[in-house]
Amino acid sequence: MRTQLGKLIAFLTGTVALLVFLYIGIYADTTIAQTSFLSNLPAGYQTYPGRFIMGKSCSCSSVGISGAPPGPPPCETSFCFGSSYTRYGWVTTNTEGIRATYCDQARQEGRPIPPCFLLDGDDAVVISGSMSPVQDLTYYSFTLYQGFTYDPNYQSNYAAIQASVNLPLNQINFKKGSNGQYALIITANTRTLSIVKRALRLSGVPDAIINTYLVPASITTASTLTYPDALAFSLRLTSQSETEKQKLNTFVQQTIPDTKVIFIKGPGIGGDVTFDDLPKWEETLKANYVEYTTGLDQNLKSLETAVTRNYIQKGYTLKARIPEKLLHVDAEACRINHSGCVFDSPDAIYSSFPCDFAPTKRNGNCGIDLKENNKDVLMLLGVDHTLVGNKTLAAYFSGESQKTPGTQDGMFSYIGLYTQGSANQYLPRRKASNLYALKIARDCGSELYCAAIPYLGDTRNKTGFYIVGRNYLDKATGSGPNPANLVPSVLLWFTKN
Repeated sequence: MRTQLGKLIAFLTGTVALLVFLYIGIYADTTIAQTSFLSNLPAGYQTYPGRFIMGKSCSCSSVGISGAPPGPPPCETSFCFGSSYTRYGWVTTNTEGIRATYCDQARQEGRPIPPCFLLDGDDAVVISGSMSPVQDLTYYSFTLYQGFTYDPNYQSNYAAIQASVNLPLNQINFKKGSNGQYALIITANTRTLSIVKRALRLSGVPDAIINTYLVPASITTASTLTYPDALAFSLRLTSQSETEKQKLNTFVQQTIPDTKVIFIKGPGIGGDVTFDDLPKWEETLKANYVEYTTGLDQNLKSLETAVTRNYIQKGYTLKARIPEKLLHVDAEACRINHSGCVFDSPDAIYSSFPCDFAPTKRNGNCGIDLKENNKDVLMLLGVDHTLVGNKTLAAYFSGESQKTPGTQDGMFSYIGLYTQGSANQYLPRRKASNLYALKIARDCGSELYCAAIPYLGDTRNKTGFYIVGRNYLDKATGSGPNPANLVPSVLLWFTKN
């Protein structure tokens, strides 16, 4: 029996305030287009209002790197979500039968869960808005996630999948007009897609700005399961320069409130799209070995030699050399194994630094323990992939530390833009120009390009952290970078004699 759609329910603002993507505004539900669009939908298609809500600009980290502009203020929550330099928006609705109330319950329990919704196979979500003034932002994308799926092994009957579905729409493949205007259709039914596209065209929306985001019918289970799949749709917005930050703030304050979202319920419940119909990240990969053919791998070795010599002359010993491991998150594995992908992006290659001499953390990361007044120094050396191959290998890269459980270390974060020039003190400019050398220590003094890790506890508290990184978007393919194209960075750990 099809779920009866009825009244709007109140938006749970008290719950949302717990989240790192703290919602900064509550806007009245709006319909997506002029009356002509709604009148062009066939009989049997019902429409319900939704909206986009944006997250607060805040940082998961205590500090940035010396010489860079200050990052966003701390999030002041017990957990953090994603990169400090990215703001997140989410589609939501108050309509009963579409709003996924389990996600509300999870937020009430203090879990970092975004708003979720339910779809049937012939439903659609239509979004209409403008990307002005952020059309030239370092990175933006729209991504749908399978947030939760039925699993009787859990007390809640839900497993947290949090896995991406389909490849994102981003600044490379997103269709929009010269003024930034766009329309976007999410559906699991090709007939519904045709019907909605026709209604948009008849209402004056040009085909050139209509984007399609297909999802498999197997996760559109609103009317077929007692515990239907809870879906989430996100907008990522990453800025680097101060000018970009200002444009992003303007977008959030002035453009997002005018973005229109409508949920369309079809007359049936079936869809015809499958996972096999969707493009795969592996299918987008292209070889571009310019970092190797131009000798950047050798230049990085020269940088490593120069940095090692520098610290040995200062009385240090090389304790460990930890090469970077590059990982693309396997969303399919998360779905099959009912393991959490924690809303990772298919447009990103994630970095870890595994070792065999210390406790390992998430993704095999090496646990690093620097006591309160430890004099050890870590040097993170790498290639700035954003400057290579006509600046197409990556749109941006960033990194940050994550605390190990129970420790009182502060956390640092950085973005690639503000590491540029950091290798010049160790190599001639012709060799150093596309490299970076970031120092990590308890105390940076007056040194530039250094991340100081504050100790926030007392002598009885534990210490420990690990380092993660992100490389976003191959601009030539419009998808996640090919790890084979990227020269891995290296983490050098020096200890004071």
